[in-house]
Amino acid sequence: MRSKITACLLIAVGSLSAQHNFITINTMTVGPNTVYKEIIETTEPWIIYVLESDVTDPDIIIETMKANDVKPTTEKLSSMVFRNQSELHQVVCAINGDYFDATTGTTNSQVIRGELIKEENFSATNPIYWSTVGFDENNRPCINTNVLSMKLFTKSNTIQIDEINMGRGSQEVVLYNSYYGSSTGTDTNGVEYILAPVDGEWFVNDTINCVVQSKNRNKTPLSSGSAVISASGLDSLLLTENLQAGDTVQLLIHLSGQLPRLKELVGGFPMIVKNGINYALDGYREEGGGSTFATDRHPRTAVGFSADSSKLYFVVVDGRQDFSVGMSLPELADFMIDQGVAYGINLDGGGSSEMIVRNNVVNSPSDGGERSVGNALMVISTASTGELSSIQVSPDYCRLFKGEHVALNVSGWDDNFNQLSIDESQVTYTVPDDFGSIVDGKFISETWQDSGYVLVHYQEFSDSIYVYQQHITDVSIYPKEATTDTSHIIDFSITLYDNDGDKHGLSFVNALVTITNPSVGKLDSNGVFKGLSIGSTQIIVEYEGYSDTAEVTIEVFEGVHLLDNMDSMDDWTLSGIMLDATGNQLSVVSEPKTEGGGAFRIDYCFTRVTESSWIYLNTNKELGGFPKSVTLDFLSDGSGHRCFLAVTDNSGAEYNIAVPGRLKDTTAYVHGVMTTENDAFSYPLTINAIAIMLGTSAALDSVNSGTIYIDNLQVDYTDESGLPDRERTSLLHDFHLYQNYPNPFNPTTAISYDLPNSSDVTLQIYDITGRLVETLVNQHQNAENYQVQWNASGYSSGVYFYRIQAGNFIQVRKMLLLK
Repeated sequence: MRSKITACLLIAVGSLSAQHNFITINTMTVGPNTVYKEIIETTEPWIIYVLESDVTDPDIIIETMKANDVKPTTEKLSSMVFRNQSELHQVVCAINGDYFDATTGTTNSQVIRGELIKEENFSATNPIYWSTVGFDENNRPCINTNVLSMKLFTKSNTIQIDEINMGRGSQEVVLYNSYYGSSTGTDTNGVEYILAPVDGEWFVNDTINCVVQSKNRNKTPLSSGSAVISASGLDSLLLTENLQAGDTVQLLIHLSGQLPRLKELVGGFPMIVKNGINYALDGYREEGGGSTFATDRHPRTAVGFSADSSKLYFVVVDGRQDFSVGMSLPELADFMIDQGVAYGINLDGGGSSEMIVRNNVVNSPSDGGERSVGNALMVISTASTGELSSIQVSPDYCRLFKGEHVALNVSGWDDNFNQLSIDESQVTYTVPDDFGSIVDGKFISETWQDSGYVLVHYQEFSDSIYVYQQHITDVSIYPKEATTDTSHIIDFSITLYDNDGDKHGLSFVNALVTITNPSVGKLDSNGVFKGLSIGSTQIIVEYEGYSDTAEVTIEVFEGVHLLDNMDSMDDWTLSGIMLDATGNQLSVVSEPKTEGGGAFRIDYCFTRVTESSWIYLNTNKELGGFPKSVTLDFLSDGSGHRCFLAVTDNSGAEYNIAVPGRLKDTTAYVHGVMTTENDAFSYPLTINAIAIMLGTSAALDSVNSGTIYIDNLQVDYTDESGLPDRERTSLLHDFHLYQNYPNPFNPTTAISYDLPNSSDVTLQIYDITGRLVETLVNQHQNAENYQVQWNASGYSSGVYFYRIQAGNFIQVRKMLLLK
């Protein structure tokens, strides 16, 4: 019986692992000498799936698949796997293969069971070949670029074959097999002969003895196991003179750079590991790469093998998703080298990246589901199925925070690691005292410090999962500082940090919360703070000996407040972009003005180019409360300028708020209004600058100059702002579904939404396949802001969607559960 490999924290050695902390969260033996691993790196983040197979095992064979067994088409990988399953032909693992034309499914070179079904795609004027990975009859692998040549040897002549599985033109010799279709589809201007291998097997890079079975004029039927050689024009006379039914001839299909007696081959691009060295950028350049495809991060699929050719590696990296961003080719190459790869090739990635292990799609394709592809590569087990001889639990390693759950999946296997069904009701567990508990097949962590093994039992068989218990290193409340009034609310959240640097949300119910001045405001169990009176207070949160503090100020503002009457330049400086070296100046003048003792005069000068020129009046003015708008008076010189207010909110986010339209009036000051009501803002706001995009009055490369005036900078507060007898619902102008927090989360997250009027509301959770997981809200609700908690402890890691419908309003957002 082959022993299962015990999972542990992966601390690899090499250029990539020196910079990253890779953690192996799952290891399973899924076939004869074949191990599947799931590896994560949380800081990038990456999720990587690796299959390692000892191809010297006599029960393992490597095969390629073509979509629908005919070219050119596409097919889902799961469908290809299903078609290739049988009792003594079990697909242990399959990955998507070569790049393909999305419309036709056309790929590059491919060999299936010794039959070449297509040659390389290349331009005759620029013949750059892409790498392929091939396997001989003993599973020995090879990665190289290939040039095709084909010859037929008769008793008296050598006949050059021009094409394979292509439409026959005039004066051409073409070889066909069943992957072309049901027949050759040729016209009557030629001749065709059916060939069959004497030994019943096809090979590339070996001379095959074939028997000429029969002669035909056109549209010869194509069947598995035989081939048709077809010629037109003068070449048809050559065939007729040299071939007779019953003759024995020799056929040689040769791919340079590949192994003798080649059985399987699939294309890719480019070679990324060579002689154990990262070759990604060199291979990309040599094989004709000409964009940022190599250095950008994408979902990836790759295959490689060890220096002694005994170990084969399939690698898939999730990408274009919050929980896994994807890898560049150099990053992928470094990772593969760390795994033991000496030679590796990148296959088609992006939305095509997929890995199926024992009939299950194990990765998360970036399209949200399987994409139909052109071909695939698979590891096959030919071992017979026996009796139950072991069990395996998945995952077999996890890192848990106190209170977190992990679902344990137990599977049965025979001596050849064919999967068998078991009675899950008979599975039992042994958990160390005060370590955790098992509920409905889930392990619940109940301690901070202790780590150890949970034993899993089924009949006389057992396995284990190692649980590393994480501990707290810090607690944080957000926001740290906030300003509000008595009608708006502030949503606070608590984050715990563990010894891996990961974040975990904490409910206010589970923390010790102190408000130092309760007369100023109150905080509910969901972390929602509402001001009660003018003043300030601290919110102190404590948990397991760690604490943090937030400062809250309650301010009440009404009416219109003057921020600056533009009588002095003390708080202002002038700067700009794309301005001339001279002719730009800020000054205070007594006329023209609107109010006060003067106004700002701005003289500008720039040479017009294609880029816009800008003037900035830089300042640092904080706006208290929740302003409705900021206004200023603007007198133009007629050039059609645009004016913006550059602000920073309490979270540090920067925004530009525009005065609508272009400012052209030269006869009188225009009252410009910049609206500062925005759900995205975290108040208070700070004005950083008045930004003016200068209009033009002259042609390109000509000098533009002029003078504009600004006066009377004011802030206007809504009637509702700061009035104690107003409810927050009066400020909810729109339906809105907020991003859940925290995200990613484990296992609890909060979902908030605004209702501007009473509605029938449903809030539902869906998994990545679109299956309804849970309904959180299904009732009529009044106008208000709501927050709902979702506890996902009973669900597996992955992407989920939450969808709200309130009347005619529908919105969907994505979130990530990462255990």
